[in-house]
Amino acid sequence: MQKNYDFRQELLQVHRPNILNQDYQPDSGMLHIDDSFSITVAQDCGEVILTAAKDLQDYLFTSLGCFVPLRRAVISGSVPENSILVATAEQLGISFPGESIPASYEIHVAANGVTVCGVDGRGCAQGCYALEDRMNQIRAPYLAMERTVFSPAFSPRMVHSGYGQEQYPDQHLSAIAHAGMDAILVFVKDVDLTQVGYLDFNNLIRQAAKYGLDVYVYSKIASDMHPDAPGAFDYYNGTYGKLFAHCPGFKGVVLVGESVEFPSKDPRVSPFKYYNNTIDGLPTGKPTAGWFPCVDYPQWLSMLQKVIYPHRPDADIVLWSYNWGKCAEADRLALIDNLPEGISLMATFEMFNVREMDGFKSRAADYTISFPEAGPYFLSEAKRAQDRGIRLYTQANSAGLTWDYGVIPYDPFPHLWVRRYRSMLEAREKYNLCGVMESHHYGFWPSFISQIEKRMFTLPGMTGEAAIRSAAEQLYGSACLEDALVAWDLLSQ
Repeated sequence: MQKNYDFRQELLQVHRPNILNQDYQPDSGMLHIDDSFSITVAQDCGEVILTAAKDLQDYLFTSLGCFVPLRRAVISGSVPENSILVATAEQLGISFPGESIPASYEIHVAANGVTVCGVDGRGCAQGCYALEDRMNQIRAPYLAMERTVFSPAFSPRMVHSGYGQEQYPDQHLSAIAHAGMDAILVFVKDVDLTQVGYLDFNNLIRQAAKYGLDVYVYSKIASDMHPDAPGAFDYYNGTYGKLFAHCPGFKGVVLVGESVEFPSKDPRVSPFKYYNNTIDGLPTGKPTAGWFPCVDYPQWLSMLQKVIYPHRPDADIVLWSYNWGKCAEADRLALIDNLPEGISLMATFEMFNVREMDGFKSRAADYTISFPEAGPYFLSEAKRAQDRGIRLYTQANSAGLTWDYGVIPYDPFPHLWVRRYRSMLEAREKYNLCGVMESHHYGFWPSFISQIEKRMFTLPGMTGEAAIRSAAEQLYGSACLEDALVAWDLLSQ
């Protein structure tokens, strides 16, 4: 009988213990990692690389029973004999062999050892996790001798905690990084204040940074003054400005209408908050600013830029159009046309799709995997963002959990998720979709869904069919593979 919150013990287990397949027969041309090996990093490798190297060491011991010491050394560019060398291209004194996209990496497995070469520390970390993935696939300490370069399809990839609201123990941060995500979200009401109470933001930023993770503010900060009102600068400097002055390590802030609505002067909206939108107890008949693409949102965003940029010039200020996705397209696109330079736009991927069953039409009011592909609301805004050269993000819940079944850790429908991932990659090619919010309130739980996603979103990615097959074989073994694939197909129906 499990007790409340016993599920957290599983979330805290980053590496599965004792998975070694004693009967594994390696192919010719495979390198055997054994106790004669060591992991080598540069003297000044940096915290992200050191954390990832320690993680790889722990994986080899915990999962495969192989003890490999960790060493610092002066990097000469050549791989020490029987070593896994983890270093950036700069530390190796070479040019990166692929396109220099942040977090990209090359893995070179040769007869004398392995080189993990990253564009940066995050690339090195992802390369280490990729070695683990390869050995997890066969449950043995062998690596095929080859040379391959990989890069992420999307960045940022943001998730909320699946451990508990605003709770990010190191093991959960590690699991998030292993899954290929590069950012976490925290609900913020004020400096060091979340919806559930006190949190040392700067400490969270430092802890996340060790795993190559940025931290984004999900704003719950009150905005009770119009940006052109007397004293507005001082007011917003005392909220958003104060937050980034205290925590300049925050990567950016996500702004969604219902959480940040301000007293807009747009005549089409009510001056009240959505939860108090009445006069003498009667509805006003107008939407509130949080639920409509008001003409003065650009003015409000410019004010936030003025108070945030002095403390973080490259802060990623993200406007999420979730609340007005069902408004007239002309009104939504007019707002996009007037967004200030430097603002990122996030549009939810599938919302407001309409389904007709037995003559009855229903609209997807919130996140669902029943519409795997991009919806017309997203596509309309994606096209306009591309025309304007605006950074385009989407909320796609692509880490594996929608609001169809909020009480389960993930939606186990792999073929539906593959359809979504394909559609997201298509939007990347057509509209320059570059960033993703991967989970919302329910948070992220590592699963075979997130493993399939990683296989498709690490470029050059696997096809959906290959990713499903690979994840199933890793989880169930080759003997049960075909039965697992049949079961997953039935689930997806």
